[in-house]
Amino acid sequence: MGKKNDNAYHVKLKLIPNKVGYKSSFVQGIVFETSQELAVKLAKERIKEYLKKEPFEIDVKVQSAYKLRKDFLFSNLNEDDGNESKTK
Repeated sequence: MGKKNDNAYHVKLKLIPNKVGYKSSFVQGIVFETSQELAVKLAKERIKEYLKKEPFEIDVKVQSAYKLRKDFLFSNLNEDDGNESKTK
């Protein structure tokens, strides 16, 4: 498990409106949490806060959720990308 900042999860949610004439849509993001279940729960809670402003009800379903590899997520923080000016 580890610390909260050690685990990043990509969560994709499907928003399904309960009103005729509206299409479903997707939202996605990266959530830092200790487990996949907590990451999904946090993502659903956050989006439901924003959906309270809508005049009709919207169902939130989990489309996908998976853990991101640490080397993929944090690989560019300490590497030289070659774009820095070089002095002689």
